Amino acid sequence: MFSMNMRAESGLLQITRHACAGAVWTVSPDHRGEAECAFCTVRARRIGPPVPAAPVELLTRELSDALGRRGRRGIEWVWMSPQADPWAPAAAGALGFTTLRLMEELLGRGLGVVVRTRGGLEDARGLVALARRYGRRLRVEVGFFSSDGEQMAAWERGAAPMAARLELGSALAEAGAELRARIGPLVPLVNDGETQLRALMRELARHGFREATPCWIEDGLGLVRQVEREVTRSRARMLEGWFRLDRAGTMAGHRRLPESVREHAMTRLEPAAAVARVGLHVCRCTRGASAHTCLDAPSGLRVRGQLELFGGRA
Repeated sequence: MFSMNMRAESGLLQITRHACAGAVWTVSPDHRGEAECAFCTVRARRIGPPVPAAPVELLTRELSDALGRRGRRGIEWVWMSPQADPWAPAAAGALGFTTLRLMEELLGRGLGVVVRTRGGLEDARGLVALARRYGRRLRVEVGFFSSDGEQMAAWERGAAPMAARLELGSALAEAGAELRARIGPLVPLVNDGETQLRALMRELARHGFREATPCWIEDGLGLVRQVEREVTRSRARMLEGWFRLDRAGTMAGHRRLPESVREHAMTRLEPAAAVARVGLHVCRCTRGASAHTCLDAPSGLRVRGQLELFGGRA
């Protein structure tokens, strides 16, 4: 997801180093992770139950003060809630309400917002309402692990059913938001089969998704043990074997799937997307030579790169 904080403007508004996109602004009101998903590295490294977010009034005031001090210098868009899914059923309603209030603060000041969720329409109607007001300054990236129900049950506990996520996508597209699907995280020999990918792409196209970004399972503290507990021991051993092939990542403390493994899956994903007429946003996380990143500004903004903007703050 991301590797390290560069400089905190406040406890809430931060500049964060993202592995693919570089330096981005983030607002993180909660750190509970992505629903109860077995592949979530935030959950895997957490000790004990999640700590609830601070009261919404306190967070809104903190964000407003931080934005007021900075003004528009060096910030055009924000990645909202990178360490928690606000609208997954497992998150409960309070976090979704808090996140919407913070997004309203950002969007109301003319900033763009990118947010990701595996939630469904029923829990995210407020998100659709924001999309009607702010259009393509808001990008929502809806995550899909698989079209197979058994795999979703094993790997995506606490996420909304696939039908509910597709409903949310349709509503967001109609409301005018920039909509993107996130495919994965892809796990070799689990959810990267040709039949599954074709079925998933067909459903995405039917519900208004015109663009999708593949993402890949990554290692993190406690991740393999979490998969062993929540999926199966054999899947955990398989992952450990794939991660061991990434010698550079092992030395750097951040193991990924080797690019050759990712490319093998892309030979099935790219034809599936082409048949469904869904454009693939292939970033550096997939192909190291790609000019694209998996995290970028909403299309409703005309901005310079954020790293260029940071240079003007001194």
